[in-house]
Amino acid sequence: MSEPDPISKPPSSARPAHGLARLWPLGLLLVAGLALCVGWWVATVRIGEGLRAEAAALRAQGYQVDMPEPRFSGFPYRMKITFPELGITAPSGWAVRLGETEAEAVLFDLGHWVFAVDNGLTLTRPEGGDVRIGAARLRASLTALSAPTPRLAIEGVDLVLTTPPGARPFSLSRADRIEIYTRTDARDPTSAEALIRLDNGALTPGTVAATLLKDHRVSAALSLRMIRRDALKGASWSAAGRNWQAVGGRLEIDPTTPPGPDLRLAAAAGTVRFLSDGRPIGTLPLSLTAPDGSRMVELPLVLDAEGARLGPVRLGPSPRLF
Repeated sequence: MSEPDPISKPPSSARPAHGLARLWPLGLLLVAGLALCVGWWVATVRIGEGLRAEAAALRAQGYQVDMPEPRFSGFPYRMKITFPELGITAPSGWAVRLGETEAEAVLFDLGHWVFAVDNGLTLTRPEGGDVRIGAARLRASLTALSAPTPRLAIEGVDLVLTTPPGARPFSLSRADRIEIYTRTDARDPTSAEALIRLDNGALTPGTVAATLLKDHRVSAALSLRMIRRDALKGASWSAAGRNWQAVGGRLEIDPTTPPGPDLRLAAAAGTVRFLSDGRPIGTLPLSLTAPDGSRMVELPLVLDAEGARLGPVRLGPSPRLF
């Protein structure tokens, strides 16, 4: 009886490629990693080009823009853009200069940005000079970039406002919090809504506001709608303002009463229109309310061709906004 043939090994060409089978997940990871690297780099190029294009467009409209080359970080899943400082000056003379500013978004959601500003900012008034605004926290978020009016939220906490020697004193010296919000009007997409809130503000001694309110601290809120926001377009800010004014652009104020431990500056319904030279015309019904809710004094803000008046006190010429 012959012995059975030993089990022979299959030829090498017929063996399963166990080694390659174990390597294919690693290959997919390498491909995905390479795609992520390329995508992140392409995003930085596009964002940089977009920022430079926006700066060039503003300069063409007469603005002065101080924007150094941004630094990009946050790879692989986040996009962080850091500027050592930023500055912009409008043709009207208004200007703002920010300290180190960082903008951050998730790489896969570049329509939602969060901003942080270190070392505060400096606001330059065309009449009055600089106002330095320091804050323990100065943050903002920007979303809905494709909407007629993007959603913007700005928050400043523990603010200190000062003016350098030679500048006109600013009415507000300190505030616990300032908030600003914007969005598209839910009832009319051609218009925009904004809410401005001031919590527990202290006034600068010697200014008109401090004289009127004495040593009280004040909280305020202003809710407004910009009618025909869609018409605010043009080759320059002045041209955009005139185009907006020509189609009936105006500001409508909604009644708003802020909370506060001391005086509360509330606004009733009102409308502010604009002349062709950018000066506002209208009455903003303001009132000061005591902590217990009793009405203290009416302080309508009247804006006309002769100037601006708060109650019986003349504040000066009406500001030219465009």
